[in-house]
Amino acid sequence: MSYREVTHKSWFSRIINSFLGVLFGFLFFLGSFFLLFWNEGRVNLAKVAKTAQEITAGGSAEQGQLIALSGKMTASASLGDSYLKAGNYLYLNRTVEMYAWKEDKDSKTKKNIGGSETTTTDYSYRKVWTSSPENSSNFKVDGYHNPNMSISGEELRAKEIEMEGFRLEQPEDLSLTSEELSLSQSMLKGQSGVVWASDRYLFSGRGSLEAPKVGDLRISYEALPSPSPQLTLFAAYASSASLAPFSNNEVNGFYRALKGDKEQAVDYLQTEHNTIRWILRGLGFFLMWMGLAMISGPVSVFLDLVPIAGRISRSLVGIASFLISAVLSTVTIIVSLIIHNWIALIITILLLAGGIVYYLKSKKKAA
Repeated sequence: MSYREVTHKSWFSRIINSFLGVLFGFLFFLGSFFLLFWNEGRVNLAKVAKTAQEITAGGSAEQGQLIALSGKMTASASLGDSYLKAGNYLYLNRTVEMYAWKEDKDSKTKKNIGGSETTTTDYSYRKVWTSSPENSSNFKVDGYHNPNMSISGEELRAKEIEMEGFRLEQPEDLSLTSEELSLSQSMLKGQSGVVWASDRYLFSGRGSLEAPKVGDLRISYEALPSPSPQLTLFAAYASSASLAPFSNNEVNGFYRALKGDKEQAVDYLQTEHNTIRWILRGLGFFLMWMGLAMISGPVSVFLDLVPIAGRISRSLVGIASFLISAVLSTVTIIVSLIIHNWIALIITILLLAGGIVYYLKSKKKAA
């Protein structure tokens, strides 16, 4: 069943809303500069990790020194939850999804002569597996009910972890990698209402994994086994028997275990840093673009008195704000890189000073 809703907005109310949009536009525009500047100055953990002193079992370093230890981690006790038998795990993450109704909205807006606006929204409903079911009381149409989830997700980790003879302090702060856990019937506790359904899922509900009903649950796990695969841990050397999170004036609580040797771990951190950097660059550009478009919003709404004029204005504004944002975000990134790099900053200042001196001397000679 679908439902159609038609709403009408007057030209005057649109003008008022567009001026409110100008305020948010300025916030987006100014915020984009802050985001781009901050992003270029983020600490590159790969560079920090490169400076780590490599140690082996029984090795030593200065207290508080950043070290890189490669080897296998082990937990002193088994780990399990209400549905999975305790096993040899360092980390266990339970994800629960419910087969639930999802509301889809498809809106189309038409500009009318005189500047008013008519929006037609079609609501439709479909069933999906989701870990965050929508609140069905907010649905436009009655008859689509999502019950509360009777089982929730949970993250568990070993309370005592050792690695190559070192005890890891504050294991709750340790960042670990994990993979999907393959399930079998023998791993299940036999909890009432929860059954083994496949090598990936446990199941609870009135239907089945292949033919679920609304409200049914499927449960999956990610885990890190004990002993673990070969890992490299970046941490602070606390004592001859323990390691802890590393902090200095650049980073706070650097405490990560990554697959492979030190070189592979550093490569992973560098890839992670570059990926986040480009995502935030794109976000900064988008905020700048949207901000400029929103600032000019009242002009387009005013011209919507004649719909074609408003459409042309909106297209021109979109193109212009895109180009301006592309230039400004690029310049901001370059300037931020220079400011955050003291060597580049000093060289730039010297070049500018040299250029000014050369210009003044040339002007004096010409006179």
